Amino acid sequence: KGLGAAVFKLVQNCTWGSSVSRAKHRCAQELWSAANKPRERAKERCEEDPACLGIQWQRKPGGDESLPDVGLYRGCGGSEGGTDDDEWNVLSKPSFCYPVGVCPSGSWHLSLFSSSACDVLDARGAQLCQGFKLNLVVRAHSCASFRVATVKSCSSKDLRCSSLADNCGDRGILRLEQTSGVLVDPGTEDRMLSC
Repeated sequence: KGLGAAVFKLVQNCTWGSSVSRAKHRCAQELWSAANKPRERAKERCEEDPACLGIQWQRKPGGDESLPDVGLYRGCGGSEGGTDDDEWNVLSKPSFCYPVGVCPSGSWHLSLFSSSACDVLDARGAQLCQGFKLNLVVRAHSCASFRVATVKSCSSKDLRCSSLADNCGDRGILRLEQTSGVLVDPGTEDRMLSC
């Protein structure tokens, strides 16, 4: 009570162009449905809803991955997980689109633990690990959540692989991400963690 409408005013310049798209995927939870609605209205509705993590849309017959101007859209909620589904695609809501006051920005203190000796160097070549633990301070909004993801070696998400010597092979390479798939810079030269 007494917070007023200004608390829930949307952050300006919310750009979906940097959002992560997942083809053939369905949300973990559907918050709302908008049939035959413009794409921009579905995005706006998601921006207005703090529980909305992104939008999913029904794919056109023939496997078209593009976002239709008008179509069947649904708001994604619950978690970023979801399931594989040939009929749908998901576009994650950009992290800076949350209403002001709902997810204020700040610093996260993250501790990553390794099952073997940790060996991660910062951009100057200094060791970031302390035994089996890597402590990081990351700037993000308070609604963010993080994961350590394994990505395929030398794929577009592997920023280390510039030669065969940098190739992590079949094991893939680890990187810190928000659960939306957005890369989080841990302070290393190539922004990756390790093989």
